[in-house]
Amino acid sequence: MRNLSIFPNLTPEALFLSIAGSKSSPCRDMLVEKGNGNTDGCIQNRVLDRYKEYQDNCYNLTNVSPVSFSGLEKQCLINCYNSETKASNWLFAEITNVQDTFTKDKCPYCGINSPTTVDHYLPKEDFPEFSVMSHNLVPCCADCNSLKGRKWINHETGMRLFVHFYFDEIPNEVFMKADISMMNNAPTVVFSMCPPNITTNPFYDIISTHYEELNVFNRIEYKVTSYVAEILQINKKRLNLGLDEFSLKSLLSIEIKQLEESHGKNYWKAAICRGVMNCDEFFE
Repeated sequence: MRNLSIFPNLTPEALFLSIAGSKSSPCRDMLVEKGNGNTDGCIQNRVLDRYKEYQDNCYNLTNVSPVSFSGLEKQCLINCYNSETKASNWLFAEITNVQDTFTKDKCPYCGINSPTTVDHYLPKEDFPEFSVMSHNLVPCCADCNSLKGRKWINHETGMRLFVHFYFDEIPNEVFMKADISMMNNAPTVVFSMCPPNITTNPFYDIISTHYEELNVFNRIEYKVTSYVAEILQINKKRLNLGLDEFSLKSLLSIEIKQLEESHGKNYWKAAICRGVMNCDEFFE
């Protein structure tokens, strides 16, 4: 779990104006001014005000509530996302291109699959004005996009359900734990959330619901089984070659450090390797 890089080249407002301005009528005339500074009859200023509201509340988006647009206004706003233009295609490509090599490779929501779709953190169905706002677009896998859907807030508690990878400060400490044991010569793995300082950092509540809503632990089960079996087989081969427990744990420590640096301390493979370190059967 790592933060995404903010899109650096153009402001969200400039991107909206470029995409909306490339639409055909009547949407273009409804969304942006006609080139002479006349904004009568269009919603450009309303949308730009909402962009400012989003950015002013980026660390507390629960302060941003849906506003009303007419049916045609909403359709035109969502059409900025659904109907391809050169400007929108460029935006969707760039929000991935600005990420580093390792972040490009894994969906930030789950850390399992590659990001092949774009999620709207604030759903476009309820917040159509943010349909092409770069800060609201999260590159993610199709599974997470489908599971998240229009959800983003618990309406009973007022708490967000998901981590916002552009703005939330991801704790630089281990909170994903994998307990590994051997049963009938086969490894079993149990994942759990074990955040430190849980009473002083309510953000862990969001992390917990994030994993629950996206069913992350169940979805990685099939990958975990093969990954743990692979580690076990490699260790057995190294033992047969004469390496001792100290050498095996030293090699595993290097692997853990590399995984944590590349994908974050709570990447599931890093959690697995930490669990293996505490399972004596892997070193016998």
